[in-house]
Amino acid sequence: NNVEIEKKTFEFPSKLHKDGEGFYEIGKMLTPRYRHSSVLLQDGRVFIVGGRDKDGHILNTTEIFDPKTGKSIKGPVMPYAAFGCTLKLLSNGNVLIVGGKYNSENRVSVYLPQKNKIIEVPNRLGHEINRVAVIEEIANEEVFIADYFNPLRYYSFYNKNTNEVLNVKEAQPSGKFFDAYLGRIHNNLYFLWGQNVIIINVLNRKNFINTYKKYKFNLNPRYFGTSHSIFLKDNKTLFIYTDNNDSYILFNTQTKTYQEIKPNIKLSSVWNISLLEDGNIMFFSASKESINIVELDPHKGFGIVKPYTSPNLTCASVIKLDGNNLLYIGGTKVHHDGLISFGYYYGASDKIYLWKTKKENN
Repeated sequence: NNVEIEKKTFEFPSKLHKDGEGFYEIGKMLTPRYRHSSVLLQDGRVFIVGGRDKDGHILNTTEIFDPKTGKSIKGPVMPYAAFGCTLKLLSNGNVLIVGGKYNSENRVSVYLPQKNKIIEVPNRLGHEINRVAVIEEIANEEVFIADYFNPLRYYSFYNKNTNEVLNVKEAQPSGKFFDAYLGRIHNNLYFLWGQNVIIINVLNRKNFINTYKKYKFNLNPRYFGTSHSIFLKDNKTLFIYTDNNDSYILFNTQTKTYQEIKPNIKLSSVWNISLLEDGNIMFFSASKESINIVELDPHKGFGIVKPYTSPNLTCASVIKLDGNNLLYIGGTKVHHDGLISFGYYYGASDKIYLWKTKKENN
């Protein structure tokens, strides 16, 4: 049966009880890392996996950071070294570790917090996931796994009870998905395919591919290779943003209609987006020696840029604790004047920062 995840309220360390907005260093990792992955556990701690160290070596180590104490402890060693894995906290409290890079593209492991151990799933995915995985629980025992780039051509189901993976290959019409997974609402998964929104009912896995519906989503030309998306507070409006455009989309998942909004500021090289308590969206972008924190009202298109020259957090892992509290874990510096993905990285950070906003009543 599904286990209801208890919401943990984050408490600021006493030294951070101030009104100032900005970054506060609240701890350090045991190992400096970038291109690592992290996820918030049910007990409020953060599980950190793999990545690269300051010399670019790929890591098989993990650690567990407690935001309330600022302390990090060693976690279990991974069965393999990897960076860029996708992590998913499951309803039973375990963490699914999927794909990544460095010979881990088709491997799946499970972290068991209660036993503090990682076990690799015996059979591997039938397809490689070397960027970002789509991972969604669709039943009490099954978890859907696919690749952002083509989620309906090859996909898999991980069974939590048997610890096995079932691989599925579908005959898919011409055309590919690019950063296709957008979100989930109720019992449906939403994908983007070219100019269409695809809605798939996943309650019945046997009829999975036959239950999808297409809705016209005429956004051509628009490049979805660096897209970000998030559901707004109403849980029905999907915010869709791409780096290569000066506008973003609000898609209503109930009426299947959308509106395109051009914000008053330029958003580029976005590394992470998070939904804040007031319904605004926080953008995090880092390139070269600067960081931009942007707070945007998605309905009005009005945003405020908050630039910082330090700390440098390119490739940092971002965790939303609760409300407006965000953790920025590790990272590196990059030599590049443009997009992060084509830069040259140097060094790795062990620092963990808390982003504190003035909205907090602490």
